[in-house]
Amino acid sequence: MNRKRDAICWLLVLILLISLTGCGLREKLPGATSDQVAENTEKQNLTEEEKTIEKKTSVEDNSSAGENASEEKTSAEEKTSLKEETTIAPIDSEEAFGEEEKPRALIVDNETGSSKRMRKYLTKAGFDVTMVDSMDFEVEDYDTLVIPGGHNITPSIYGAERDEHTYGTDEEIDKLQIAAVKAFAEKKKPILGVCRGCQLVNVAFGGTINQHIPGWHKKNRRVKIERGSWLYYRLGTSESVYHYHHQCVEKLGEGLVATMWDKKDGHIEGFEHETLPVYGIQWHPDSMGNRGIDVFRYYKEDILGMETVKKYEKKD
Repeated sequence: MNRKRDAICWLLVLILLISLTGCGLREKLPGATSDQVAENTEKQNLTEEEKTIEKKTSVEDNSSAGENASEEKTSAEEKTSLKEETTIAPIDSEEAFGEEEKPRALIVDNETGSSKRMRKYLTKAGFDVTMVDSMDFEVEDYDTLVIPGGHNITPSIYGAERDEHTYGTDEEIDKLQIAAVKAFAEKKKPILGVCRGCQLVNVAFGGTINQHIPGWHKKNRRVKIERGSWLYYRLGTSESVYHYHHQCVEKLGEGLVATMWDKKDGHIEGFEHETLPVYGIQWHPDSMGNRGIDVFRYYKEDILGMETVKKYEKKD
């Protein structure tokens, strides 16, 4: 009986000891204390924050990379834009220049083969072209007046008797075009006359016409170009150009100065005004294909100030 009671007592003591030892062990386990729990919680929070920061950094890096790529793209686009602005556009394209860049050219003439051809060439050279057969226009609406080739000019307008070789005159259109030239000159607006247009501009300034050159000047002929004149900086002192005329400038109008001559016969093939932006070309750039389109583009760039390329070097 006593032994049984002693065994029970020892059993109880053993259970108590085991219980107490378990509590001590639990207290010594990692993370069991409040400090350890707090430390582990802080570490966990730091890990989450690091993950958040890492994620945020990654996003910012990607964003930065995107911005850099965007800046590089913008820079590339700006360079492309600059290149487009400073490169000569293909002259075979009627859309060579942006709409806002096109100077406005006015052709005063009837609907003739010459005027239609001139409109086509000017358009290809980058002009916005309007053609009228009356004075129903405002000079301020246009950047330049262009008078194309065509019929002979009525001799009485420049105080001469009609030569037997003079034909196909139209006094009404002659007077209309002279009025247009005077209107543009009064406003100091650029004027370009081509072939007959060159002769008409001369007459508008008080000049006269040689009504017949011995034999027609046809096809390509070489002209001499005055140093320092407009086309000298583009073509040099001599150039082979297309002709189709039997009349030419005789006496120059007031303020006009000869700048080109036929290299063989010596008659005037071009002029400029001393103070006004007025130019005459006896030959036909409007019959010279891409070479002729270049001439009208030079006029646009050099005379009208619509430059998209650097001027060429002088050529001898």
